[in-house]
Amino acid sequence: ARVAPRRVRVIDAVAPAVVVSRAAGQAALTNAQPVRFAVAFSEPVVGFDETAVTLAGPGTAGATVVVSGDGASYVVTVSG
Repeated sequence: ARVAPRRVRVIDAVAPAVVVSRAAGQAALTNAQPVRFAVAFSEPVVGFDETAVTLAGPGTAGATVVVSGDGASYVVTVSG
């Protein structure tokens, strides 16, 4: 009799750590646009896009967010 191979699924139930900082070349204080942020996760992630970014504070209404990158390293660009 032939035995089917066993399948094992591993579920990572621990959210990765994330560090958000100024992207390379981004001035600390500026009123120029766009403003770029580096986003570094402790492990590769899937599905990190504009819908995962929430802006808060004065001047954020109507702002445009663009996310680029993949794996564990992304850049979030905010303008408007």
